[in-house]
Amino acid sequence: MNRFIFLVLLFIWATLNSIAQTPARTEKQKIERLGKFYSDSLKQLKTLYDNWKYEKADTLANPYYFRLFASPTFYDKAVQELFSLSTPEKDYRAILECRALASVYAQSPWLIQHLSDAIESATPSSYEQVIKPSVQLSKQVAEKTNDDFNLENLDIAVHRPSFWTFRANVSFQLMQNHISDNWYKGGESNHSFLATLNAQANFDNKQKIIFNNHLEMKFGLQSSNSDTEHRYKTNTDLIRLTNELGIKASKHWYYSAMLQSWTQFYRSYKKNERRVRSDFMSPFESLFTLGMKYSLRTKNNRFSVNANLSPFACDFKYVNRMGLAPSFGLKPDHHTRFDYGSNVTITAKWTPWKNITWDSRLFYYTNYKYTQIEWENTIYLRINRFLSTKLFLYPRFDDNVRRKDSESYFQFKEFLSVGIDYSF
Repeated sequence: MNRFIFLVLLFIWATLNSIAQTPARTEKQKIERLGKFYSDSLKQLKTLYDNWKYEKADTLANPYYFRLFASPTFYDKAVQELFSLSTPEKDYRAILECRALASVYAQSPWLIQHLSDAIESATPSSYEQVIKPSVQLSKQVAEKTNDDFNLENLDIAVHRPSFWTFRANVSFQLMQNHISDNWYKGGESNHSFLATLNAQANFDNKQKIIFNNHLEMKFGLQSSNSDTEHRYKTNTDLIRLTNELGIKASKHWYYSAMLQSWTQFYRSYKKNERRVRSDFMSPFESLFTLGMKYSLRTKNNRFSVNANLSPFACDFKYVNRMGLAPSFGLKPDHHTRFDYGSNVTITAKWTPWKNITWDSRLFYYTNYKYTQIEWENTIYLRINRFLSTKLFLYPRFDDNVRRKDSESYFQFKEFLSVGIDYSF
């Protein structure tokens, strides 16, 4: 019944349309007019799509226009949408498509080859076919395996996963300063060098356990013409070994046990003095801590930080030279001392640009009677793979050392050098 009504409406619409036109029109003219009307409809769609922008409510996932380019078919829904008055808002593109289809249905119905009902009711049963393999593949594989396949002829290498990573950095820095004897501001010529080695051996099983080992060795000498007692004196001297065991507690937190031990290579003096100020194993200090570790590394590896927070810390200090014991907080005639307190050790590395890196280490220890704070900062200005410039800034606070009344507990050290720097 509905289709009959639609056909009547189409007939009335086509009759009125033909009455309004000139009666003396040949079949060729009708076809040309139909083609022009269809072409104009497509042009309107093209103009609309040239300025189309995605607005969430509209999407090309279900376009209206496929019916224009599919096989010629009579679509009931196209006619319903064209003559429907119940829809409050109509899509302009859908109306254009329906008009183009309706003009073909009314003026050239002989071009229509299919009906939408027949297409929708068609079943793909004629295309269903069960394909049975003509060869039993399992049998063929079994026969091939029995005849030619021999496990002994396979060259199979099994590699155990390695959870260790090794890194090292070696540098040799030089600095020279020349001042003539008659320089108007005075001063003296000098030259110095600094050799450093940083080696790491780290274990990480990618599950719960980490074991990090870091060895730092620094040794530098500086000449001084005004020092009548010593031609060269040390300006940097350090041996430090850090061992850390961690068990993962959450994404960034670990239960941590850490041992830090440090001393120096050679004797140190003050200017024009023969009295030794420090020496190898004078002092030697070892700090064992228990606590939590926070570890964070960005995805681009440009910034990383490791913070060990240890409410329990045991500090062992040893001085081999008995006369230096009071200078390092030990009682006279004593070689060793044990202390208990708390410790915070934070290491960070930041590479803001490709050839600039900042390494930092903040060390804090207190036994609730005295406090020791060290903040080491090294800025690397890398020239190329083998050459770099280093700027070292080292503020320090220690209220447990023997000092003169005029001296402060705050200490500071700085140097700038250029030299060879190689990592592997």
